[in-house]
Amino acid sequence: SFLGLLVVAIAISQGTGSVSLNFVSYPLKVAFKSCKLVPTMIVSRLVTGRRYCSLEYAAAVLMCISLAILGIADKSSASNKQSSSSGIALLVVAVCSDALIPNVQEKLLRQLCIPVGEMVLVSNLGSFLLVTSFIAASGELSEAIAYCALNRGTAAVLLLQAFTAYLGLRCYLTVVRSLSGVAAVLAASGRKVVTIIVSFLLFKKNFSRLHALSLSLLAAGISLTLAAKYKKNNHVITP
Repeated sequence: SFLGLLVVAIAISQGTGSVSLNFVSYPLKVAFKSCKLVPTMIVSRLVTGRRYCSLEYAAAVLMCISLAILGIADKSSASNKQSSSSGIALLVVAVCSDALIPNVQEKLLRQLCIPVGEMVLVSNLGSFLLVTSFIAASGELSEAIAYCALNRGTAAVLLLQAFTAYLGLRCYLTVVRSLSGVAAVLAASGRKVVTIIVSFLLFKKNFSRLHALSLSLLAAGISLTLAAKYKKNNHVITP
């Protein structure tokens, strides 16, 4: 069923994305994860039947490039870890899973009319069990429990993160149900831009040429998106 597919996709996305950091640098992971909008649009045609025009695909490509550059620029101080083919392969799997998740969620919420609460509970519980089984077998679970037992502050931060992540997920799924999976991915990508802008306001950071290039490409992508919507809205109008 689609619910089972969603469980597996979430588990694979989380697992491969985390394990890839053993083989690639964090900026490279950010760049890959920022490029999921285009594959999400492609998968959307297969799962939900939505179609997009060339302007929308061009806008998505520009936004993906913009977010990738923005992520690399903001993480420029990260370690210079050499990337391996294994890490790249894991990131490709993670991005493909990320592209599948919002479209399956849209299918469940809009076409199969699954309640949001039920989908959240089943999908996250199922993926939690899969991921927990994997880290228990690898020995990471016992190490994590021991670490949190000695560092109560870390455990509290993780609980706070889980709570805020749940609130974000409910908002995200509301966008999926009301608009589309692609719109939700676009909104989630915009969150990254807002986060980085706020970080410039709160912390002392240098605004580099990469930041300027990224924001310029983002503006171009948004302009193409607006142009595509204008074209769709006026397509049926005849002189």
